[in-house]
Amino acid sequence: MTYPSNAAPELRHLVPAAYTAEGRALRAVISALIATAPDMSRQLAERLSGLDVTYATGRRVADQQLPGGRLFELLRTGATVDIGAGTVRADDHLAA
Repeated sequence: MTYPSNAAPELRHLVPAAYTAEGRALRAVISALIATAPDMSRQLAERLSGLDVTYATGRRVADQQLPGGRLFELLRTGATVDIGAGTVRADDHLAA
């Protein structure tokens, strides 16, 4: 087994599974699903980024382009921003 040149020595025991025939096959299946299923792609992106987590204070909102500028740029003023789906607080959570 050869390791990627950038694999940290302490993590090399984790690397081989990704390069087995099964690992490559799984990667191909997941890649195809992501490419052909926009909803799955969005859900996976939200899970990996933590945007799917609902906190007691509300649900995080992703940065997006709004008529007045980028959401996160507008939030830097400390004001709330209305995005149509609700009001986003300065901590980037959708107000309940």
